[in-house]
Amino acid sequence: MNAVLPFLIDLAILASLATLLSGLAGLTPGDRSATLTRWLAQRQDTLDNLYIRHFSAEQILLGTVIAAGLGGVLSWLMGSWLSAAVAVVIILWLPGFWLAHLRDERRAQFENQLPAALDQLAANTRAGLTLAQALDELTHQLPPPARQEFAQIVQSYRLGTDLKTALNTARQRLQSLPFGLAVSALVVNLDKGGNLPEALDRIAVSLKEIWRMEQRFTTYSAEGRAAIKIISLTPVGILLFISLAQPELIDSVTGSLAGWLILALAVALYVVGVAWARSLLRHDI
Repeated sequence: MNAVLPFLIDLAILASLATLLSGLAGLTPGDRSATLTRWLAQRQDTLDNLYIRHFSAEQILLGTVIAAGLGGVLSWLMGSWLSAAVAVVIILWLPGFWLAHLRDERRAQFENQLPAALDQLAANTRAGLTLAQALDELTHQLPPPARQEFAQIVQSYRLGTDLKTALNTARQRLQSLPFGLAVSALVVNLDKGGNLPEALDRIAVSLKEIWRMEQRFTTYSAEGRAAIKIISLTPVGILLFISLAQPELIDSVTGSLAGWLILALAVALYVVGVAWARSLLRHDI
């Protein structure tokens, strides 16, 4: 049984890969090309929105595939197919995680700059400038990333897009609730008129209060968030270390049905525990 089970598991993995490859093979060359082109376009849009000019989406894909292949082969040569599988999964997951982290950091920095940007926009409109002129002037008064985001709005307007559409496009691109509130006020002003400086001042005051509450919550929960990160990463690190240092211990677990059941239960409890701990620190102000 101990000798047959790993073979059956490997066979199941190969069957799953064969099913995936056959599904891809069932697509026409045009469909496969369109799928890859669409994925690369989405990844390139993410890079462009983050102002990452050092490399392209094609280079990220090629580097990820090469790194995953090398990491998997090296881990397998060191005697553990489990560590090889974990290494491949982690390497394939890292680029998306890295870009999502950069996007979240940029959004947070933009939201921190937004109240001051709205104050300055209100001052520009009080000076007699139209909304389009006030936004253009704003691009010279703010640091990045706020300057870059408002510059995209102004550039779209100069290329022929009406201002309301340019603002809504920026709202969809940034996926920021505070900026969405500001865009709603600007769109209402464009449609129906009104005292725009006063509306912007009210939104700026509200955003500053929300920011203060979020900062207070972040400060109070910093220790808990750090503990969750350490706890969630520790089992993965221990598993990789054991699989590389003493692969026979991993083989003793994966060589029996009871071992696989225990491993599956441990992974399930780990995922549930991390998700529950993160939910405790999730807030919506």
